[in-house]
Amino acid sequence: MKNYVCIAVELKTKCRNCDGTIHINALAEKILCPYCKFELCLSPETWKGILEDPIKDTSNYEEGEGTNSTVMGEINYQITYGKQTPRFPESKKSIDIKKIDDYAEQGYVEDPDTGKKYSLRKIPQKYSKIFPGALYLAMEDAELIPGGDKISEGKTENSTEPVAFACPKCGGFLDIDGKDRMVKCSFCNASVYLPDDLWMRLHPVKTITRWYVILNEKEIPYTWDSEIWDMAIDRQGDIFMALESEDSKLDLVSLDQNFKKKWSRGDLEYYPKTSNGNTKLDIDSRGRLMLWSGDRESLLFLNSQTGETMDIIGGKEGRSPEEGKEPFTMKNVFSLCADTDETFLVFHRRSKVDADGNPFYELLRFNFDGKEQMTWFEDEDSGGFFGKIKKIFNKTKGPQYFDSLKDIPTKFRDSDIQISLGQDGNYYLLSFNKLAKYSREGKKVYSLKLDCDYTYSKAVADKEGSAYVLSHGQNDRYYVLKISGDGSAVRRHLLSVVDGGVISSEETLGLDEKGSFYLAGYSGRMRIVSSEGKLLFRSEEAEKDEERKIEEAKR
Repeated sequence: MKNYVCIAVELKTKCRNCDGTIHINALAEKILCPYCKFELCLSPETWKGILEDPIKDTSNYEEGEGTNSTVMGEINYQITYGKQTPRFPESKKSIDIKKIDDYAEQGYVEDPDTGKKYSLRKIPQKYSKIFPGALYLAMEDAELIPGGDKISEGKTENSTEPVAFACPKCGGFLDIDGKDRMVKCSFCNASVYLPDDLWMRLHPVKTITRWYVILNEKEIPYTWDSEIWDMAIDRQGDIFMALESEDSKLDLVSLDQNFKKKWSRGDLEYYPKTSNGNTKLDIDSRGRLMLWSGDRESLLFLNSQTGETMDIIGGKEGRSPEEGKEPFTMKNVFSLCADTDETFLVFHRRSKVDADGNPFYELLRFNFDGKEQMTWFEDEDSGGFFGKIKKIFNKTKGPQYFDSLKDIPTKFRDSDIQISLGQDGNYYLLSFNKLAKYSREGKKVYSLKLDCDYTYSKAVADKEGSAYVLSHGQNDRYYVLKISGDGSAVRRHLLSVVDGGVISSEETLGLDEKGSFYLAGYSGRMRIVSSEGKLLFRSEEAEKDEERKIEEAKR
């Protein structure tokens, strides 16, 4: 069954010829001014400018929620729009939305209380291309749409009885039915043009009426107007995004591979308070979505298919490890990565200090009950007496700076390190423009400084062990660096659109199991790029941003 989004529209503008108000009561291409008969033309591009934002906004509204807006341009339009199931103007009863397909086939819907018929039609094909997901138009002014003359909406008093009017040439009475403004006198055969007052009496100016655009919710391309805090990609290629809502709280949304919304949550009390408070995401080994914030105690596990909360550890509402142990908390966690064995790593600042009294960060591992585990896995080749001595030494050694990291690091001087697990099973630690790679046993594979000013998001790595980092360089260039498995080769894999590439201003990077890159940014920017660098998808907002950056680079 389709999930419909019904958008109520009330629209008007001023006539460019006489400044009279024109009520636009249908998705029509031509409407006459009721005062001067000036023809207002509305092209598909004009309609796109009028309805694009209402469709984008209303899909996230609650039923009955609406707003007013002015669409600025060569002609300004005043529009009131909101989310509302179509209802009959007189009885105020909603139509049976389950039968909307049948109504559209017959071309009208009938008010059971009054017997009046109102338009309900399929949206013309050229508009369905402009507004993806749009299916039907309802309650339009029948006189403004094709085939509307077949719909009986009730006749006016002026259209049921002829009006007597004297011929200005011979004085004979003319019977005026209002169909034509130029009539012929049956007595003297003169052509008579009906004056304005009579014509307006026969054709009173219509008031504004509410009409509806009806869309299939699952076919509406998703967009947003705010910051994106984090993004995760699951094995099926579904996209999960944590976005800043209008009230600076959290909008959590799941999108399918076609960038259509599957579900959303706006009821989760996670919001940023400090630089460490933005909501973050990851996918655990069970396929659940992990949700957390460095300003909150608890870690949430959500059903990735439905968004339903499945488990909570830490905090007042969550489960905690056995008594006597240090309480589990996500507060002051800077980064997290899920592992393949029902554990996860966190980069955490606990209330500990070194020998000089300075606080430090720790790399810790927990299971799904919040119980602390060994940070690094056992190394089969490090057994025996000397192996045990090495483990004891590594466990007790003091905090390290990123530039001097050794094997099996657990304590860090640096406060800004993003940890991630690559598809190759190795761990990646990213700090500004420095990247380190570690095996599952904590052996350092490489540590290097990247050729960029700074980096965004986490490092991602494919099954072959190549790592990718979203970077920023001189002249406002965004690009993705590719680092070989042993760290010996670093090159720019995806270039900026300014240099003929595919990246614009996106600030979050994800990688699916096919090797496709997902790049997202603020205000609806989204790109999907193949492993070879071919652009697979680009949102409209990303395209606009691309055009802006290219134009700025020419100056």
